[in-house]
Amino acid sequence: MKKILKGSGLAIALMLGFAASPVNAMPIPAWDFSIDSGWANALDQAGRAEGAAGATLLTSSGGGLNKISWGTNLGNGQSSLAVNDNVSGTLITNGGSVAGASVTHNNVVIGITNNVALDTVDLVVDINLAPAGNALAPFGMVTFNIDFFESPNSGTCPSGSTSVCDDVFLLLNPADLSQSFAPGDGFIYTLTLALDTSGLSFFEVLGNGTLRFLTEEGNSNTLFTNLSITAMEIPAPAMLALFGLGLIGVGALQRRKV
Repeated sequence: MKKILKGSGLAIALMLGFAASPVNAMPIPAWDFSIDSGWANALDQAGRAEGAAGATLLTSSGGGLNKISWGTNLGNGQSSLAVNDNVSGTLITNGGSVAGASVTHNNVVIGITNNVALDTVDLVVDINLAPAGNALAPFGMVTFNIDFFESPNSGTCPSGSTSVCDDVFLLLNPADLSQSFAPGDGFIYTLTLALDTSGLSFFEVLGNGTLRFLTEEGNSNTLFTNLSITAMEIPAPAMLALFGLGLIGVGALQRRKV
């Protein structure tokens, strides 16, 4: 979404930070980060969550809800989605990217009678961030909405299939792969999660911006990500305008408290 972080308290703190800090000639050079990822809100094709009568969804956790599996085992286990749930490192501002979390779809042939296959699921990414050398602080939680289509492995396969038949994922809110914030030092920073689709069988961007990617039947297919951060200096007039909005926000809060 490339958005400025919102919330009354945070917004006011950032705006007041502009007044308290002189404009730096250079942005913060490096950032330490950690990312904890997990699955949430999984539903099968009948709208059943884990534990509901007739559902085959199973989850496991290891510091986070890092694996979800589904379908009737036909001898090779259930299909599953796994995410490495904790990644950390250091980002150089306007520098190269570093490896982020990766998602693996173990795509096996399963029984899908009675709508037991996965239908929708959210990937929740909890980000902590701080200038390098400082204690990490909560940056925000981003939820990626995923629509999934389990192929019946017969008949006409989805377009782009390399097997009989590939499964299909739709990432419905790809704009949220970028998050912008202004810490009050005269720069706007953008944290971006780029997708490395080399481990998938097919990938495309649909007309409405939705990302569509396929995973090959009978294989483990991995979607890798890379994290980077960029900075853009805020012109002085724009910074003053932001500061003015911050003061307006403070006044509005004070009036509400009266």
